[in-house]
Amino acid sequence: MTVFAANNLDEFIAETDRLGGPGTKAATIYWGDFSYVPEIVIDQSLDPFSDDYFKRQIELYRELSGRELSPGENELTQINIDDHVEAQNPYALVDPSKFVIHYLRLGFMVHDANLPHAPKILDMGAGWGLSSEFLAMLGATVHSVDVNPDFVELIRRRQARHRLPITSEVSTFEDFDTTETYDAIIFYECLHHAAKPWELFSKARRWLKDGGKILFAGEPVNDLWSNWGLRLDAQSVYCIRKFGWFESGWSKAFITRCFWRNGFSAAVDFYPNREVGYVCVAKKLDPTVAINAREMQVFLEESGEEWHDSGAYLVSTGDSTFDIPRALGAKEVFLEISNFRGALVPLKVYLDDQVVYDSSLAPGTWTIKFPLRENDTRLRFVSEPWVPAAELGSGDTRSVSLFFSSARFA
Repeated sequence: MTVFAANNLDEFIAETDRLGGPGTKAATIYWGDFSYVPEIVIDQSLDPFSDDYFKRQIELYRELSGRELSPGENELTQINIDDHVEAQNPYALVDPSKFVIHYLRLGFMVHDANLPHAPKILDMGAGWGLSSEFLAMLGATVHSVDVNPDFVELIRRRQARHRLPITSEVSTFEDFDTTETYDAIIFYECLHHAAKPWELFSKARRWLKDGGKILFAGEPVNDLWSNWGLRLDAQSVYCIRKFGWFESGWSKAFITRCFWRNGFSAAVDFYPNREVGYVCVAKKLDPTVAINAREMQVFLEESGEEWHDSGAYLVSTGDSTFDIPRALGAKEVFLEISNFRGALVPLKVYLDDQVVYDSSLAPGTWTIKFPLRENDTRLRFVSEPWVPAAELGSGDTRSVSLFFSSARFA
């Protein structure tokens, strides 16, 4: 194994380039046993949304890149625009077997999203414009945003050539804002460049129509970090060091949680074709419409020990937490809870540290209202567990408690 650290990263870049650069056979062999050992130690028990955790990841970025984080300066790629304007596709690639993966990812994403007729779409981090052209050819009206002026010029010139319904502008994720609203916002192979995706989702909620969706594909969902952090594989380290790109990644549970806290219900699904990878459809929640158990899958991703999945129900294991999506601005939540035990189930509910319910739930299905306060973030349900196989003679041998089928905020 070839181990690298901050003091020999320039050697790693030079040797990769000497061998022909990323994607060449020689460089791929050279990268085969790559390992990077950071000097910066990051405490993964810290709140991943906290300033402390973010600052440590930025320190790691400085170590890897040798520069300060500046998306407007570092996230740029120079291209020969004329060559790409006249090509069959924005990438100017002519290898169908390799190029088609982009259309597969985009196609699965659009299929899963169930978009309306002639949708209005915001394409964030549009890059070369491939995703914008694909969506426009499907009947969408697209507004493309990218940090790179060359990419935006390429999109404009190809739009004029093909007469597609695409407009475009130059902006970073952090600076972009609009008074327009869209049916969907997409991120294709670019969301991982956002330093704080949860803050981007907070802004993006304002840019969506009721029931609008955020979609992504081609993103690095992984378990390198418990929650999120810079990726340390050879490709990522090469791009961070040579270009200064911000190459982060997130666990499935964390990115799902980022959506939930900003008022979205996200389905992040892995396709059997590994090259397709993860595809996400995150729906903007309407606080007046009940959210079903499938839309609350964030709690399954967060902790398999707190909840079971039983199709139409989230099943508590006896000590389960329910985060409040504060972006909804709700003052109370109505939870539909079922007790299938055939006997009373003692239940105590905490709103953060305060007890807001202390009683026993009789058999049946009940809608219970819990008041919310502005700064409270979590409900905790402590209830008596039981085993259906032992008490009801069913085939369910899990330790369960109460069954949650929907939530409505007001």
